Order: sequence, then C-alpha cells, then structure tokens
Amino acid sequence: MTHGIPVYPFQFVSMDVFFSGYQGTKRAFLVTVDHYSDYFEVNILKDLRPESVIAAYKEIFVRHGKPQIILTDNGTNLVCRKMEEFAIEWDFQYTTSSPHHQQSDGKAEAAVKIAKRLLKKSGESGIDFWYALLHLAEYTQ
Repeated sequence: MTHGIPVYPFQFVSMDVFFSGYQGTKRAFLVTVDHYSDYFEVNILKDLRPESVIAAYKEIFVRHGKPQIILTDNGTNLVCRKMEEFAIEWDFQYTTSSPHHQQSDGKAEAAVKIAKRLLKKSGESGIDFWYALLHLAEYTQ
C-alpha cells in the first residue's frame, strides 16, 4: 500500500534507528524524514531504551511540530508499550512498516543510507559531521 501525500511539512514522518562510527565510537542514531519535503535530520541517541528515543522525538517535535503520523520499522525499541502510551498521550498515529518489507519505509531507509555515507566521508576527511550535514549537497556528490 502506498502512503497518502501529506498536505504540510512534518505532518507525516518516518523514523529509523541505525548504527555507525562517530568520533571513534560506534553510536546509535535516529533519522527522521519528512514525507512532504524529504528533509531529514539526524539525532545521536544516548542509548536504545524507549525513554531515550522518546526524548529525541520530543526534541524533534519542538523544532518542527508534532506529526499526525509516524512510520517506523518494527525495531523492539520503537515498538513497545511505552511508545504506544506516548503516541496516545501526545495524540499522533504510530504506524509500523510490514515486517521483512523495508521498502514500505523507503524514505527512512534512503536517509539512513545517506547519513551513513556522510558519517563515513566526514570521518575520513576530518570534516565535522554536523557541518557536512548542513552542507549536504556538497558532500554527497
């Protein structure tokens, strides 16, 4: 099934957790992709507990507004009772992609691929990752 086309920015977002090296350490990152504009941002997660992921969600909501729909994969840190309670309390729909069918969350998967490549390139060249993310077009060619 295809997803509906959003009417405004950050109405519908995809989120995914990925791991990559950053400043010599393997870290967990949260990528958030807006389905309206394809804009994405990256957050470093303190750990993978649902409370840490929820704290990152709240920071994103403060910057961009609370989405109506969040789409994630079926990761155990993203699909749990605490996330369901958070979605009810903050009044948004929390949807998961079909298991073993990652292309249904293709926007998040594409953003993860870009972010990982950017982390690798910035680490190899000594350029600050956040600076490279700010100037994404220059560093992804």
